[in-house]
Amino acid sequence: MLTGTTGSIDRDPDPFNFSEKGTDMKTLTGSIRTSNGQNMLTAVNGGGLGGPDSGSGLVALHTDAATAAAWETFRLILRQGSAPIGPGMTFALQTSSGRNYLTAVDGGGVSGPNDATCPIHTDAATQGPWETFTLNIDDSVNPPTLTIQTITGNFLTAVNGGGVKSPGNPPIQSDATAVNAWEVFSLSSPAPQAAVASQPYSFTLQNFAVNHQRANNFLGTEEDTDYAYFSVMVNGGPPQTQTRSMGNVSGGNTYNVGLTFSSIQVADTDTVTIQYHVINSGGGEQTANNILLQIGEKIGTAVAGLIATGIGGALGAALGAALGTAVVPLVGTALGALSGWIMSEVWTVVNADCDGPVASAVHIYSGAQLRVLTSTGAYTSSEDNPGINSPAGCGSNSDYTVVWSVSAG
Repeated sequence: MLTGTTGSIDRDPDPFNFSEKGTDMKTLTGSIRTSNGQNMLTAVNGGGLGGPDSGSGLVALHTDAATAAAWETFRLILRQGSAPIGPGMTFALQTSSGRNYLTAVDGGGVSGPNDATCPIHTDAATQGPWETFTLNIDDSVNPPTLTIQTITGNFLTAVNGGGVKSPGNPPIQSDATAVNAWEVFSLSSPAPQAAVASQPYSFTLQNFAVNHQRANNFLGTEEDTDYAYFSVMVNGGPPQTQTRSMGNVSGGNTYNVGLTFSSIQVADTDTVTIQYHVINSGGGEQTANNILLQIGEKIGTAVAGLIATGIGGALGAALGAALGTAVVPLVGTALGALSGWIMSEVWTVVNADCDGPVASAVHIYSGAQLRVLTSTGAYTSSEDNPGINSPAGCGSNSDYTVVWSVSAG
């Protein structure tokens, strides 16, 4: 039986394992099978694709997988205010990366293969209306079947009933207005995996590309003077922390950071917090490192306190409240949410020039999520950090792309 505090459905066998993640987050984890009974939905690369940046050859979803592995595993996260677990429940569909969600472009009603209107993306880092789906479950059959409905009232279609990966024929469309065979899916439980008591992981802050620097003048002769910070904390700490002076950097170039933590033991039940921060500071290395360490320590302390109280699924909102700032998105970058807090609470240098943060991220994973992410090799994330407003005379706002990775072993 699939049960929870919000309701229940009797079924045999139970295709999904139900669990509570904190006080306001309820999830179902498993794979989604197409109507041909042979294939499953695959979130290519574990998620993170969609739109013109992905290119026409990288459709976000395939339907040709015959077995369930990491990319075929989804988390169905019950939305606040949803109907109880059962017919009509409203969910966001999270990919195996643990950081992305399925998006029905335009809220549904799309069937074309071209980049601008690709029906389904998997690069959303937050849950909005386009990431909201209604799962209509028919548990009168065994195993139960379902339809996936977008906010426009359209239904997802697995073209040909599944078995498609070609970008010229989008595997998933969102323009169906009625339910026929191709609009029917079923749920499958994930392949059983033994819990891992503990295994080592390596974490690396690889590099950053300066798309636009923060400091500039009308002659274009200024450069950013950057300092980087990287930390990894298991449960409540203590965190492992490294900093590096990057020297003067300029737009259009990529700079190797190379901060690495090796052989960090993580169990499936552990919580891992990963932070990176890059700042432009003209106050010298000691001053810059003091700012970076304060940022990391304050965030780490807040996270450790919240983990100790068992906040769980509400951790993002609770962390923002603990810092006295906006909700920190624990998926994707956090520069926009953290920038005001950094400048007002942490920055100790009079900001008379173009000093300021240029990249920040806070990511929190369970050990089980890390195991999925690294099940087929190293997981690498490339993250855009759009800049915050810089003072007059500093040119355009900064834009940095930061690359970090985690691997098992």
